[in-house]
Amino acid sequence: MLTEKNLQFFIDSETFFFQSFLILLLSFFLLSVLRYVKLYLKTRLEKEGTLEGQRYIVHLAFKNYYNHSIAQDTGSMLFNLTEDVYKLMPWFTYGKLELVLDFIFFVCIFVLMLNIDVYLSVISLICILVSLGCANLLSSKLAKAKDDQQKLSSELNQQMLNSGRNIKTIKQLKKAGFFEKKYSEFIQNKYLPVLKKSIWGQTLFISQLIFSQEIIPFLMLFVGILFALSDATTIGSAIVVMDMTIKLSDSIQSIGENLSQRHLARKIQKRMSLLTDELVHSEGTSLLAPFKSLHIQVHQFQHEQEGPPILKDVDILIRQGETVIIKGESGKGKSTLAKLIAGIIPLRDMEGCIYYNEENVANLSLRDYHRHVLLVPQDTVLIYGTLKENIAMELTIDSLDLDEVLYVCGLSEFVQEHGLDCLISPSKDNISGGEKQRIGIARILIRKPDVLILDEITSALDHELSTDVVERIMWYTKKHSITVISISHGNEFDKYGTRTILL
Repeated sequence: MLTEKNLQFFIDSETFFFQSFLILLLSFFLLSVLRYVKLYLKTRLEKEGTLEGQRYIVHLAFKNYYNHSIAQDTGSMLFNLTEDVYKLMPWFTYGKLELVLDFIFFVCIFVLMLNIDVYLSVISLICILVSLGCANLLSSKLAKAKDDQQKLSSELNQQMLNSGRNIKTIKQLKKAGFFEKKYSEFIQNKYLPVLKKSIWGQTLFISQLIFSQEIIPFLMLFVGILFALSDATTIGSAIVVMDMTIKLSDSIQSIGENLSQRHLARKIQKRMSLLTDELVHSEGTSLLAPFKSLHIQVHQFQHEQEGPPILKDVDILIRQGETVIIKGESGKGKSTLAKLIAGIIPLRDMEGCIYYNEENVANLSLRDYHRHVLLVPQDTVLIYGTLKENIAMELTIDSLDLDEVLYVCGLSEFVQEHGLDCLISPSKDNISGGEKQRIGIARILIRKPDVLILDEITSALDHELSTDVVERIMWYTKKHSITVISISHGNEFDKYGTRTILL
């Protein structure tokens, strides 16, 4: 504001003052430095904020209940943690602050313009407000088009991931052309129409910004010269009003971009709410008593809102020390039941209750519950780290307990050959499927839960190794008084079971 006042004085004085000229040069230099500082801080906030956003969303994903649809849709979740976060975080890192600062700057500059020339200021404000209204309208439509594009990009990402996972089968069946055709059809019929809308919206939005930034200041200079020729104002006032109109237009451009970012961020946030909504769940302070019984009552459960229920009229009572075997045809809900008992699938999605020692699990702290009830899933997810890190996952482990678990899971020979500090790299497949599965078993056994749920844990093992591992697991569970719930297609657990339940 001081610079603008000095510029007006310098022009209208009609005499060259070297001191005023130096003050103007210093003012413009200082403004350039401050713009650099602003750009540096904004860029730093954007980059660091994106990383912080990813960290926070990962934190919420782990804190929240297990979500079935996200777990099955890895490509979408990956897209949430990358592209969606890149689009979302600018609004939350610097967008809100910049919007407020731009409005304050806008008001201050306009007040100064009124002090210089009221009529020119009002004409400039009308033009800029019309531009702002167009910017807000276009930003809303552009945000919708970009959000639609983001959603389809997520689906496209999932298709690519699925194709990559099945590349060997695709080549074996010689169906590369089929998958390429499906991929091309998706792009042509779904993605490109939305992309075109996004391009048109972006083009109109940029055109409006160009009008605001370049055309309006030129119009104000033309009007200012006409006013000056009719002695309604001075040339200095006309030039300064034009210069301040440029600054106001810059603010409008920034406000327009931030409004567009705000619209997009809200749409992405709503779409990601399944992943990011905070968990509403009791975090009880009292520790649970040792396990005595589990009463599982599932009146009905279905994964989606439509379609037949996957579980219906299930009523099972399991007491301490039992080995209960659950069998059934594929698709009858065995794994789903195991995840419900383990508290991995949200119980709020189920009609019915699960009682731990006659207490409703839905009202218990999951952190507490998982000290007593743990599930060995079908698929083991390894981390990049040593064998010991993959089993312990920061748990302090007694060496004798670890040796015992390694023996039970048939990993003793692997340790003798490679050592506990052997680096496991999931991406390089330096271990077999059977070894991976047994590491997953060891990871749970070392924690000695009261209730051990085994979901098809021998699917990657040959018959002889499967028989040995099952025998050792049953010896281990009996030694440590662990109740076992086994989901199995085979008969490896049959001779150890106290009961067999058919779904």
